[in-house]
Amino acid sequence: MSESGINPNLQNELVYSLSIVTLLLCIYIKSIHFMVPR
Repeated sequence: MSESGINPNLQNELVYSLSIVTLLLCIYIKSIHFMVPR
């Protein structure tokens, strides 16, 4: 059972960075909605 590749620490960091990117994207989209008048 030797899975060479992604160790748990790296995967954790990946998930963390992914959540930050998603959060930034949400803020970006919200700001665009505020800027563009409908």
